[in-house]
Amino acid sequence: MNKGKSIWSIVAGFLVVVILSMGTDFILESLALFPPQSEPAAYTAGMLIIALIYRCVYTVAGGYVTAQLAPDRPVRH
Repeated sequence: MNKGKSIWSIVAGFLVVVILSMGTDFILESLALFPPQSEPAAYTAGMLIIALIYRCVYTVAGGYVTAQLAPDRPVRH
């Protein structure tokens, strides 16, 4: 039973990161703050740094979700 909860906690954390990242990308593209993904050469260094920062924050949030859902030893997950 704990293996299932462990797997679920890892998957949930990963989903948090993916959903938040893709959602933010979509919003920034729809507001025309970022170019469409079909034009990767149009990204500037500033845009890439902004994307790196919010994705790092989302990765920490995903780790937090994983640790909260972990059945035991949350740091190890």
